Amino acid sequence: MNQLVHFENAKRELQLATNVDEVKDLRDKAEALRLYMKQAGESLQMQNQCAEIKVRAERRAGELLKVTTVKGGERHKLLDGTCERVSKLEDIGISKSQSSRWQAIADRLCLHSPWQGRIKKSETGKS
Repeated sequence: MNQLVHFENAKRELQLATNVDEVKDLRDKAEALRLYMKQAGESLQMQNQCAEIKVRAERRAGELLKVTTVKGGERHKLLDGTCERVSKLEDIGISKSQSSRWQAIADRLCLHSPWQGRIKKSETGKS
């Protein structure tokens, strides 16, 4: 039960994240936790929950990257319409291929996609 609370909190944090730095930090933590769970021999379900948070974070990062135009640290438009000075991709530890891949994930995976439905079914234990 406690694990489910942490999982729901991580999903909520991703939804509330407003910049790529926050999302990348959550993604990196989810991947580190997944690798730890695997190494510790924890259940596949726990490992998959960590992997799901990682994929959700990549999708969210892609959404945020799509609405900002990263051009050498210039001003960038945020989701709320304001502008913010953002570092280059390299400065926040994101490669060009990651940026491209995450934006592609955001394009393909929306909240109403069949993939999302499979996640919901797996969380309830029904396939």
